[in-house]
Amino acid sequence: MVVAMVVAAACVPNPAFDGPATEGVGGTLEGGATGDCTPRVRVADLHAAWSTPNHIRWEWSVELGTTDTLQEFRLELAGSAAALEAGGAEVRVITRDDNPELGFLELPGTTGEDPVRATVIDALTPDTDYAARLIAIDDFGCVHATAIATERTPPPPVGDIVVFADAVAGYVLPDRLALVEDPSRAHAGTAYLEYRPQEDPECDGVTPVCWQNLRLQGMAIPLDLGTAYEKTAYVELALAADTANTPYWANAWLRFGTVCDACVADCPAAPCSAEQCPACSGYYQAWTVRPSSDYRVLQWPLRAFLRGDAPIPAAESTGGLFGFAIGAAWDPSAVIRIDEIHVRY
Repeated sequence: MVVAMVVAAACVPNPAFDGPATEGVGGTLEGGATGDCTPRVRVADLHAAWSTPNHIRWEWSVELGTTDTLQEFRLELAGSAAALEAGGAEVRVITRDDNPELGFLELPGTTGEDPVRATVIDALTPDTDYAARLIAIDDFGCVHATAIATERTPPPPVGDIVVFADAVAGYVLPDRLALVEDPSRAHAGTAYLEYRPQEDPECDGVTPVCWQNLRLQGMAIPLDLGTAYEKTAYVELALAADTANTPYWANAWLRFGTVCDACVADCPAAPCSAEQCPACSGYYQAWTVRPSSDYRVLQWPLRAFLRGDAPIPAAESTGGLFGFAIGAAWDPSAVIRIDEIHVRY
């Protein structure tokens, strides 16, 4: 749902000249150090692409702007459109310090064109209404904002399928993805998965970063989701990425046990297995890892894992979950911890 509103262009300080742009953004968008100005970045069409009990993915379009004219995107969040317009303590402002991709019009450090047109807001309350507005601040401090959009998070899940919690089902790749018993560093329980690129032979001599998919495979975990697959089911994991760099482009993938039955023509030889059929995985791509030694809980709907431009067909999940992975370009000195992987619905 989108709430129409009229937004006047305003200026806020540019940190290159005036310090951090913290005044004049929020509420009615009035004020700023230099008065009215013409924004060089214009945004529109803010909407919720999907939501889980604790996350909302907001997407938008850019009507005007280039990579060198954007200072920062910000997303304002409140419990209602009225509260958002009123401003004040109820409004949560998400900046590039929270979600690093908000500092860019296109993701840096990638080999292709990866425009920033979405961000996921976490730490939300289930079964709760939210109103959001995206603000673009250009290199001169001029502000342009979208209309307010609203979304209600789903209720808490009633079903839980454990993918990883203290013990590995199947096997891990690479083999340096280690199971570590240490309750003090686990998100829950007693053990977690840890990856150190500096100990991975595949990353030896690779600089400045090393791409690696951290995989759980051969699991054969039964899934009986029914219609929940396309409605409420989501993957949840806890990730702590203690890294000097920011992996701006990361992916996650799922493989189901029936995947090659559905796309045998794409397999290199028959009989084929899911290991031989990587084109038949489903991917959630272009999400940014937030560097932190603390865990961050991530949630992605199963319907957000795409094969090409379409979700993995729900029928394939009946063969059970075969594999799950996250991949990014990791700093050699990074310490990555993964814990509590679940499918909830």
